[in-house]
Amino acid sequence: MAAYIEPYLLTIYCLVWMAGLLIVQLVVADVVGLRKGHMPGTAVTTSHSDFHFRAVRAHANTNESLCAFIILAACAVALQADPNWTNLSAALYAGSRTLHTLVYWAGLAKIRSVAFGLGLVGLLGLLIAITLIGPR
Repeated sequence: MAAYIEPYLLTIYCLVWMAGLLIVQLVVADVVGLRKGHMPGTAVTTSHSDFHFRAVRAHANTNESLCAFIILAACAVALQADPNWTNLSAALYAGSRTLHTLVYWAGLAKIRSVAFGLGLVGLLGLLIAITLIGPR
């Protein structure tokens, strides 16, 4: 392994974790949809009271921010931003997205909003690590 990557192992593991979370979300949404007889490719038009709707929205919400996370994490590692700040921000993002998924599935709207906000803080932390704190 390249020596410059070692300080960022937690960030790399967070990237892998997010890939796994996305797969789990996709499987849950698809299985629930199949069990309900939902026609694949059509919109889920129910409401937050329906688990299938929440499962699809949790997956979509992760997709909405995942690209930013991947870009910021990759840039932080490539530019050798402060590893502690980078790892902390990546872990905050991955942990909050996991919490967001679980509370979305459970229908806990207020906690879901807090988890979403924490995920944004994680993304901002990565941006700060790259732009303001800079390389180690």
